[in-house]
Amino acid sequence: MQYGITYSQQIDYLPFEIEGSIDADTGYIYLKTYFQTGYYQEDIKEIKAEIRNRAFSLNGMLPYPLGFSLSYGEHYLSDLFVIEPGHQTVKCHIDSVWDIPEINNQPMHEYETEFISAFKSISEKRKDYRQRWNNSSRFYDGDIPADSELLFDRELKSLYVTSDSTLLQYVSTHPDSYLALWRLVEKFTFGYEPIFDSIFEQFSSSIQDTYTGQALKKNLKIAGVIAPGKKFPPISIKDTHEKEFDFNAFSDKEYVLLDFWYSNCGPCIAQFTHLNNLYQAYKEKGFEIIGISTDRSKYKNNWLRAIEKYQLQWPQFWDMDGIESSKLLINVFPTTILLDSDGTIISKHIRPAELEQFLEENLK
Repeated sequence: MQYGITYSQQIDYLPFEIEGSIDADTGYIYLKTYFQTGYYQEDIKEIKAEIRNRAFSLNGMLPYPLGFSLSYGEHYLSDLFVIEPGHQTVKCHIDSVWDIPEINNQPMHEYETEFISAFKSISEKRKDYRQRWNNSSRFYDGDIPADSELLFDRELKSLYVTSDSTLLQYVSTHPDSYLALWRLVEKFTFGYEPIFDSIFEQFSSSIQDTYTGQALKKNLKIAGVIAPGKKFPPISIKDTHEKEFDFNAFSDKEYVLLDFWYSNCGPCIAQFTHLNNLYQAYKEKGFEIIGISTDRSKYKNNWLRAIEKYQLQWPQFWDMDGIESSKLLINVFPTTILLDSDGTIISKHIRPAELEQFLEENLK
């Protein structure tokens, strides 16, 4: 059973059809847009199809190849893949969560051949990294020593840099690759890096001028406002007593860490113990932390309880509903931004172990 979609008549669309198989007898499968930040025309919506005899059919219209994922039930969600206009087949295994389904089309053929080949070395290094991290975490029962954690953090950032450089090289030789376009969009959702601008510039004008390309260009420009070396812009947030945030109140500090978090964020909470220790050690030496919660209005009490529960001693501010954070495209949490006394950004996504070494070296 197919549920129709209404499409704009102002954009040229071409039909697509997907013949799918899945190791499930009943239920519905959903073709979902992969990102929720304006990279699709408004009339590109989720499509739902009924599974019959372990098969399903999805069809609709596309302006050009777009990134999607497939979901089934409560537990299966695929990784990003690209659908193009025309006929294609897909094979899903519901136990392979976050894997890419077997898809027969040109963009995914490119993925299976040229793209995987280009990233083979970095993929092997990341696999080795994850294995060593997991082994170390198990050995230390989740409490990896700070010096080892610092080495892991440095290695991970190095892997990210290598991956970004590899994508830049790939796009320079594949400027018409829609697969590479969506991979760049995917990378960008985890935070902005200046190299993303260079990657985007390598795409052909036909890619850059798509709706997705123009949205990405706009977002890269917005996110570039909080790149290292830039001054952090004014934001409208209030503390627990409804007092407006004023960075000048912290101008006597040598370094200020902005910590964007929310009360139900596991990774945010996980770093609080380390941050508490650093705050106690360096708050009298010129270091300050400013907590900025993006909790929704209905979770205000959760935010206040979390401050008390985790004994957060530094100033806490509330960006209600994440409005200000969204304007800066801060949508990954925690996001930490280290500033100097003038409000210039020194580093983004600095982890507690890295921060500890920085403070040891710069605050005697």
